[in-house]
Amino acid sequence: ARDMKECLLIQMAQMGEDMSFESRLISEHLDALLENHLPEIARKMNCSIEAINRAIERMSKLDTSPGLQIGRHQNHPITPDVIVESTDTAGQYSVRLADSDLPHLRVNNYYVKMAKDVQVGEKTRKFLQNNLRSAQWIMEAIEQRKNTLLKVTQVIVKYQKDFFDKGQLHLRPLPMSKVADDVGVHLATVSRAVSGKYVQCSWGILPLRKFFSGGIEDVNGQAHSWEAVRAKLQQIIDEEDKAKPLNDDEIRDQLLKGGIKKLARRTVAKYRKLLNIPAARFRKKF
Repeated sequence: ARDMKECLLIQMAQMGEDMSFESRLISEHLDALLENHLPEIARKMNCSIEAINRAIERMSKLDTSPGLQIGRHQNHPITPDVIVESTDTAGQYSVRLADSDLPHLRVNNYYVKMAKDVQVGEKTRKFLQNNLRSAQWIMEAIEQRKNTLLKVTQVIVKYQKDFFDKGQLHLRPLPMSKVADDVGVHLATVSRAVSGKYVQCSWGILPLRKFFSGGIEDVNGQAHSWEAVRAKLQQIIDEEDKAKPLNDDEIRDQLLKGGIKKLARRTVAKYRKLLNIPAARFRKKF
C-alpha cells in the first residue's frame, strides 16, 4: 500500500464480509472522516450518522500499520526494583528492595585462605589479593547503591504519602534536591540512583522519576505536581459530555473550579497533547 487509504481498502477487500459501504466511505471521504465531519459525510452519502458510526466501529478492527506485525520491536517486560506495601498499622508503608530475598554476593572462602597462606607462591598470593580487593570493592559499591536506592524510596514515600494513599491526583511537587538533602548525598547521586528504576505499589509499576516534578499551588495554597494536574485534566476529559466536548478554555475553567489557578490556555493545550488527547472537534460524538 502506498498510503493509509490503500492500506485500509486492501484489508477490507480481504475480509469475508460485505464492506462496500466502508470502502466507499474511505475512498471518497477519508479526509472528512479524519476531521470528524460526520454530518457533512452523511449529507453527501445520503445516509444517517448512525450508519457512519456503525461503519467506524467495524473499521476499528483494521490495522493502520500492518507492517509492524512482522517488524515490531520486542517490548521487554518491566520488573520493579523497589516494592512499597501498605502495613496494618496506621496507614504506614514498608519499603523493600525487590531482590532483598536473594543471597548476597560473597567471595569464595577458599581463595581468601589461599591469599593468606604463606605456603602459596608470592606471585599467586599477590594476584589473589589484588583480585579479592577488586571483588570486595565491587560488592561494597553494589551494596551502597542498593542502600541509596532504598533510602531515596523511603524519603519519596514520606513526602508522597498522599499519592500512595489516594492516587495520582494527590501527587505533590518534589524537587530532587530535597530528597538528596534528606538522604545526605549529592543531587547527582539521587539522579543516578533512580535512573531506569521502577517502584511497585498499589497503583502499579511506576518509574521512580515520576515522583520528581515541579508544580503549582491551588486557591487554598495546596501544592499539586504537574503530574497531578495532568491527571486532573484527564479526569475532566473522561467525564465530559462527548456530544459537547470541552475546548481548552473550558478545560482551564474546569481546572479553576477544581482549585487549579493561573494555568494558561497554551499550557492546557500542551498537557492535552502530552496525554495524546485530541482537540474538542475530534472528540465530538454524533
